[in-house]
Amino acid sequence: MKKPTLWQRFRYRFDNMMSKGTVSLLIILGIITTIVVVTGGLLAMALGGADGTGEETPGASIWFTLMHAINTGVLAKEEGTVPYLFVMTIVTLVGIFITSFLIGTISNGIKDKVTELQRGRSRVIEKGHVVIIGFDENVTSILEELVYANENRKDAVVVILADHDKTDMEDTIRDRIADTGNLRIVCRSGRPDAPKDLKVCSLDTCKSVIVNLEDDFMTVKTILACETLLDEYGNHDAYITATVRDREVLQPAKIAGGDRAEILNFQKTMARLMVQAGRHPGMSEILAELLSFKGNEIYVEEVPAAVGLTLPELNLRMPFATAIGIVRNEEPLLHPGKDVTIEETDSLILIAQDDSETILNERSAPVDEDAFQREPDPPEEPHTLLVLGCSDLLKQILLEEDLHAAKGSRVIIAAEPGKIDPDALPEQESLANITLDVRECKIFARHVLQRLVNEKPSGILLVSDTT
Repeated sequence: MKKPTLWQRFRYRFDNMMSKGTVSLLIILGIITTIVVVTGGLLAMALGGADGTGEETPGASIWFTLMHAINTGVLAKEEGTVPYLFVMTIVTLVGIFITSFLIGTISNGIKDKVTELQRGRSRVIEKGHVVIIGFDENVTSILEELVYANENRKDAVVVILADHDKTDMEDTIRDRIADTGNLRIVCRSGRPDAPKDLKVCSLDTCKSVIVNLEDDFMTVKTILACETLLDEYGNHDAYITATVRDREVLQPAKIAGGDRAEILNFQKTMARLMVQAGRHPGMSEILAELLSFKGNEIYVEEVPAAVGLTLPELNLRMPFATAIGIVRNEEPLLHPGKDVTIEETDSLILIAQDDSETILNERSAPVDEDAFQREPDPPEEPHTLLVLGCSDLLKQILLEEDLHAAKGSRVIIAAEPGKIDPDALPEQESLANITLDVRECKIFARHVLQRLVNEKPSGILLVSDTT
């Protein structure tokens, strides 16, 4: 290989310095300006100055030369010997070049900084904020619930980190949510599983992390990265909430998140909600009310004044809330029994309109609980459920239905020809209470639907096709 020349080495090092950004360019311009001004000033003094007497001091000569470099109008009024004017002309021409280059460098630096800010790479300086990782169709619903949840808080903050353009995310949020109330939304761009990008969200001071990603593998990686950073920062109060779609990924996600993570299986959760809503008319409205922050919702609070009381006694003294359970030793207990008293270390599971509504009144009069009429639950009888369509959720729905249905129940699964995936159905041998009746038919035809309805199902469940 041919040995590089001195000029090639100089150009290589100069190119490296130029590529380091605005600061390096300003340093180079400063060095060039200093060399030109000092050299020109000393040379002008050696030539005797403007009047040729040579009585000017070095400092004054350098200062006057600097004025020539930064102000081209000085040269037009200059008088002196020909060599002196020649030196000042050279200094002025170099000054024009340096000034033009300086203006361009500063302009590009400002433009690059604005572009960097628009990309959302700067660190968030907040405390007690919620971090949402991922940006998809579900983000709007999550933000709407957080808007309701923070109606009684001032300057609540949500930070969204996703591998999307920051400006696009902000425009989408503005289009879909007209009023964010007290909630301030900050968007940042970056990879969800990259610790460097996660640090931008200030996990050391956040209150909670919501992982909202469609890819289960990326979800596990992100949970692991968040758990590592939270431990590194010593933030032991923050917790992680995430959903996984594949049931096989549930256990790895729980291992990645440790004790601070709450991992929800999307398919299992949705299957339970759909089965319960189908078995009990009106249940969907109740679930929507309880799981939404609009209206009444579920809270977990410590109420010292409730210590020593049972849940029935407590509910008679709370005018704006209802206790449905307790949290003891980090385990939730719903309806623990009317004789179980609340201990000092217990937290209450409440249904209330707001988390500030826990008020206990004095009990005014004894209550005769024997006067309450309690009817026994009617026995479960075999029934027929009609399912229209086939999806990835169907297997989990059928397993959940089998847990609650009476023995001898039947499920008719009707879908378009070729749409039923055998892997989406459980094996009949694994079902204890229901019998599957799979039919491929034109479910969009009126006469086919009429024939299916004539079998008098107790409920009809519509699921979207897998493809």
